[in-house]
Amino acid sequence: MQVTDKQIKDWKTQYGQVFLLTAEEGFDQEIYIRKPTRPMFDRFQSTLMKKDKTGEATKQLLFDVLLFPEKEVLQQLFDERPGLVTAIGNQLMEIVGTTVNFTAKAL
Repeated sequence: MQVTDKQIKDWKTQYGQVFLLTAEEGFDQEIYIRKPTRPMFDRFQSTLMKKDKTGEATKQLLFDVLLFPEKEVLQQLFDERPGLVTAIGNQLMEIVGTTVNFTAKAL
């Protein structure tokens, strides 16, 4: 299935921001996600606090925001190349603002 301009427009109407994730090389699957809601991100952070749950938390958040391809397709890609969870998760963290750097200044 190809994602159409109409589908993207419909997703934007339904979810607001929509993002296309593409890899620079060696990976030809396009991944469409929406911006996580606050409850989704809160659940992600709660799962992160549990010991040894970082990968599970990241994968669940990705599945929560996934628009295309189907979850099963992405899971198969993760099974073949487990590091994709981290690589895609890093982009997701940038989208939600966890990579913004602030400078503190004493006043």
